[in-house]
Amino acid sequence: MTAWRQFIHDYSGINPAVDHAANYNLGVAYESLEEWREASEAFEQAALADSNVNDMNNLLRLGRCYGKLGRWTDAVATYKSALRIDPTNSTAKRSLLLALQQGPRSQ
Repeated sequence: MTAWRQFIHDYSGINPAVDHAANYNLGVAYESLEEWREASEAFEQAALADSNVNDMNNLLRLGRCYGKLGRWTDAVATYKSALRIDPTNSTAKRSLLLALQQGPRSQ
């Protein structure tokens, strides 16, 4: 993670696609350690880095992190965004149903 953070620090702002990829990879690293807040922040930055990228993997991972943090309203919104990109994505559909079942009462 240190390498990704350093890369982002040194090269951020040069190329939106590279910014997206670096933040996504940082999020994956945090996610693998179950550091959900840090992972969600990295995936959020990845989504913001390049508005031309509709990255289903980033959205699904971000939604999962929100769920792990009990941020069900954010998870629902994220899965809905994913389904706007690919309405047939079965993972996004299942995850949205789960997030809706958890609902705002958990927040």
